[in-house]
Amino acid sequence: MKKSIIISLWMILGVSLAGTIFVSTRASARKDHTVALIEAVDAAIAKAESLQQAASLASVRGSESRRVARHDNTPQSVALATEATAAERLAYVGAADAWEAAGVVVEDALASSVDTMDASAREELRRLRYRTQIGTGDLAGAAENLEAMLKQSIDSPDADPAHRIRVREDLVMAYYHAARLMRLRGDPERAWRLVSERARQHARVLAEGADPAGGLLGATTRRQYNLEVIMEFERTPLDMLDAEALPVECPGGNCKNLNLDTWPWKKRQNNDDSLNDDRGVGDPGSSGGG
Repeated sequence: MKKSIIISLWMILGVSLAGTIFVSTRASARKDHTVALIEAVDAAIAKAESLQQAASLASVRGSESRRVARHDNTPQSVALATEATAAERLAYVGAADAWEAAGVVVEDALASSVDTMDASAREELRRLRYRTQIGTGDLAGAAENLEAMLKQSIDSPDADPAHRIRVREDLVMAYYHAARLMRLRGDPERAWRLVSERARQHARVLAEGADPAGGLLGATTRRQYNLEVIMEFERTPLDMLDAEALPVECPGGNCKNLNLDTWPWKKRQNNDDSLNDDRGVGDPGSSGGG
């Protein structure tokens, strides 16, 4: 099994875009206040991403130390496992605090930019609001908001395709995190596969370059790899996953809303399949995910 399956998606799929997404906005900013708001959001999300990656690495070290301790059970290995587990918990606390702080910064920026920021920049701020929602653990809530944003982008002829790509990448992250956590905590296979399939469907759209903006982010190879990671996760036996993962392994350390009834497709099951077209993805459980 690839070690990348163990590492959190913040290390696999999570690529910090905070430092680049507002380049054009900065260039055209009409007021210094707008630039200051954007830079504050950049810094807050970059810090949270960095601490989340550090927590992911600490989780890998903790898992490996606990495996060693289970096999030889010597006082030295047990002590090392205890120390690594404590470091893992501390790292996730730091990441959770950083995501909470980033969420506050984004909300402040949105509240302060009504008259100073153009519509496209505000859309990016809204997307980052949902990204911090992922970071603070509200995976289903973030997915619902991002799916609605994606539909709006698909339906709008003037929407920025690069923005749509970033929305899809955030959706892949939210769904994959949730599927992995649901599987590790023992949810029925049907439940976690529905969520994982959603991640795979969005990842496939990105990997196949179906969007004309695909080359703008320069990540075709990475997107193909991300799709392969999700498919490998679905094929890997549970006993080969990190079955000893701490509950705080999820983004921000406090995952919630992981029951199927909280996911977007359940809330819209009486709707008209708004995402089921050649520019979107099919409903969970369909054959469109491959």
